[in-house]
Amino acid sequence: MSKLSTSTLRFLEDQFELYDDVNKIIATRKVELDIAIHDENIGGGKSNVVSRPVENKVIKWDQDRVIKYYSTLKDNIDTVYRSMTPEQQEICRLKFWSGDYYSWNDLADKLHYSSKTIYNKRYKILEKLAKQMGLLQ
Repeated sequence: MSKLSTSTLRFLEDQFELYDDVNKIIATRKVELDIAIHDENIGGGKSNVVSRPVENKVIKWDQDRVIKYYSTLKDNIDTVYRSMTPEQQEICRLKFWSGDYYSWNDLADKLHYSSKTIYNKRYKILEKLAKQMGLLQ
């Protein structure tokens, strides 16, 4: 099995940090897509296309890469979080979603772990997300 690189670990941490904002990002993107309506019938005349605005909107949302990415990210993190031990869940909540900034060393002090132990726990948490995302087997 391959090891996760430092840059991949940072990327995975960023993905965990984005989790709280995913619903807002998706909602904003949907609004952006709704606003970006352009008239393809420039010449005037009657269109031959049947107008189904709700269906067209849902299809546009369903095909959007940004919405797909963040929806998948949210599902992946939800799945990983449910598979974590209570200890891993606490670390995850404190590090990524508490609203307070804790470095890994601060977190080690707060939870009474050594730096080596907290970094090992960090790796295991991020490894789970990497596997869920298909970055590791």
